[in-house]
Amino acid sequence: MNNYQRAYRLIGQGLALSALSLLLPFFASAQQFQLGPKGGVQVAYVKLDDDEQADNFVLQPILSYNAGGVLTFDLTNRIGLQTELTYSRKGRVTKASDTGLKNRSTYDHLEWSGMFRLNLEAENKELGKFNYHFLFGPNFSYWLGGKGTLSGGELEIFAPVDYKIVFDHTNSSIRELNFTNANRLQLGFDIGIGAEFIVFKEQRLLVDLRYVVTHSYLSPDIDASSIRLLTYEDYTRAANRVIALNVAYTFGIDLIQLRKGKSSYGKKVKIKAKPGKN
Repeated sequence: MNNYQRAYRLIGQGLALSALSLLLPFFASAQQFQLGPKGGVQVAYVKLDDDEQADNFVLQPILSYNAGGVLTFDLTNRIGLQTELTYSRKGRVTKASDTGLKNRSTYDHLEWSGMFRLNLEAENKELGKFNYHFLFGPNFSYWLGGKGTLSGGELEIFAPVDYKIVFDHTNSSIRELNFTNANRLQLGFDIGIGAEFIVFKEQRLLVDLRYVVTHSYLSPDIDASSIRLLTYEDYTRAANRVIALNVAYTFGIDLIQLRKGKSSYGKKVKIKAKPGKN
């Protein structure tokens, strides 16, 4: 990794942390917001740190998904915030150019995104009035684990080997791909465009197309993964990338009104007697 790449990654991680520090006070003070479930389909792949390594591997994406919850609220008529907590399945397909050994890996992540939204209005004859928005903000994900399959190459005459991903196991089995010195906490950012439709009163349908860039490598080491009894080592100085199409359905929540209802619930109301009556 050259000096330019190191500077790029440090700047990206610094921007992500700075954006998080700016977002948190707004989230803590939110009184009216939209909350609901979300999910999406996504194309996941990796970007190697060294473009020259691309000659040694044939890289392919995988089709996967994400699922979780979303919270949005407006700061002004134009500016809003959107945060999400999701389970996201990432991964890649890697085939060694010299041996033909193929590795299909999936990586399970618990992911938090916090994004600024620039809201704009549009109108369509069929859809009527709706809002569209641009999204940008930091992304933090924790690598939970994963699984995969090795096939071809030296395994051509054998059945494919299925494995699960483990971290820092000293006595891993032939069915475990062991990662040493893995970056399990990974930083990056989201950028995207979306639209919001009013379904019924305070209920909203959200659709967005998003690009998720992770700055953290799977590991700072080149060959941090291996399987016991097999001469297999994957190139691990690689960062996750995701292109996702997401859909969410949210419900309006007003904390001010909820507090008012709670404050009057169960209280006794005093009725004054009319004068002149005993």
